Amino acid sequence: MLSSDTSRREWSLAGPYSASSEVFHFVYDPREGGRTIAAVNQMVWGQEIQITEDLESTWLYGKGQPRFSEDTGRTVDRLWHVEPGRESEPGVLYAGAQPAAFFRPEDYGDPWNEVAGLSNHPTRDQWQPGLGGLCLYSMVLDPSDNDRFWVGISAVGVFGTSDSGDSWQAMNQDVRADFPPDLFP
Repeated sequence: MLSSDTSRREWSLAGPYSASSEVFHFVYDPREGGRTIAAVNQMVWGQEIQITEDLESTWLYGKGQPRFSEDTGRTVDRLWHVEPGRESEPGVLYAGAQPAAFFRPEDYGDPWNEVAGLSNHPTRDQWQPGLGGLCLYSMVLDPSDNDRFWVGISAVGVFGTSDSGDSWQAMNQDVRADFPPDLFP
């Protein structure tokens, strides 16, 4: 972990905290006294959300981990993004995974629930992986409306919801994509 004061002229290095792992995203959660949350992918132990409250060496695993229900036959290949909920959502986290899925838990991961509205989107059978895979790598939460947010899916585009994820709209109209057969998907 690299850190600096506000001048950004001198940096200090700490860690490593999760040796032999890939940390795809790392974010500070200022709610409830503060904590840092990481989306960690480890070849042997798998994918896990890790949390620290001391910004040092005490990293804990979330109470649960983002997983698909057994009846889907899918597995989480990588965790790409983790995002703390809004101030009005204590204990809520959001996670983006590969293959393109969105998860939301209560109580910091106990349990993680797949947002099925995105996974069951009518265009899903047309989604093709990019060079990094079919990953949900980015999200933006509307700070004034808990039901509204947007996600970015590699090689697919941006989707938005205004009903907490029950339904999703593609936000790609008139955005050119040079790689698929349909240049304006």
